[in-house]
Amino acid sequence: QTSEKILLMKERAEDLEQLVVVEFARLKEFLTEEEELIKEKLQKEKEEKLSQLEEALTRATEQISQLETTAEKLHIKLREEENPQQLKGIKDLIGGAQSLLHSLPEVHVDLHT
Repeated sequence: QTSEKILLMKERAEDLEQLVVVEFARLKEFLTEEEELIKEKLQKEKEEKLSQLEEALTRATEQISQLETTAEKLHIKLREEENPQQLKGIKDLIGGAQSLLHSLPEVHVDLHT
């Protein structure tokens, strides 16, 4: 009877050991899948943020170019006619150009997990 109990305990221990091996294998598989999903999500979010930044940079570059053109026009206009009425028109033009510069969109670059 004692040897039967020992044999039974040995079988239970082997069963538990096998269960631990199986459960850890499942856990490893689950964690690997979760890791891949999170990596894919982060990569997609990174690509979206980079795209937004590139678009914002393109818009900013275009606006800078427009401002440079406007500044050159103002410079030419100042040389052509220097009178108070012209200066008022130039101030209005500068105000419009500055509002263009302040209208750049804000792009958030935080990555979320």
